[in-house]
Amino acid sequence: MLLKEWKTFPKISTVGEEVLKELYMFYRKQEHREGYYISSLSGCLRKAYYEIVYPTEEKDKLRKSIFEGEAIHYFISYLINLGGKLMFKKIESEVPVEYEFEGIKLVGRADIVLKDRVIEIKTTKNLPRLPYYSHVLQANAYAYLLNKKKFEITYIAEHGVRSFSMDTSEELFEKLKERARILHNAVKYSIAPEKEPTPYCNRCPYYHICYKQLQLM
Repeated sequence: MLLKEWKTFPKISTVGEEVLKELYMFYRKQEHREGYYISSLSGCLRKAYYEIVYPTEEKDKLRKSIFEGEAIHYFISYLINLGGKLMFKKIESEVPVEYEFEGIKLVGRADIVLKDRVIEIKTTKNLPRLPYYSHVLQANAYAYLLNKKKFEITYIAEHGVRSFSMDTSEELFEKLKERARILHNAVKYSIAPEKEPTPYCNRCPYYHICYKQLQLM
């Protein structure tokens, strides 16, 4: 093929990217529930705010990690349906949770629920020495709302798996509720919450809005 012809050749990968983006957004719409997601409240509140204000921005910045995370969750559900119920007396996956207070509704979905605990699955590049605080807030909320005494966070990386087990804490759940109040007021008054900087900010789909549009600071 001549160089001139190659330059006019359609970029098939661009079409593939658009298909994946559209399918993912379709999936998100089907999964959407009214309320503030516990997973969003546990992480950066400014990101959670931008997800509400600029919902299409996430589509344009889809990353491999998003698909990896979703694939892991579907695989877990498949394994549980395949044999989990035979091996454990009681096991459920993707269990929905809801909680409402002061006109604020929290929603979420627990990865794995056993008789006495909730297990939250996270994919990561490297196994952490300690669980991330945002993941602790999230898993604790699921355990608290499902009346479980314990929760675990299991990290899955390319080179291994590591789990952390903790007792369910009402104090931690109250901290999540306070974060929900902050996000609710931010949306109500159209004022972005304060930054919560982490080493992963530059990977955020809203990085350019958060750091470069000063009028939104």
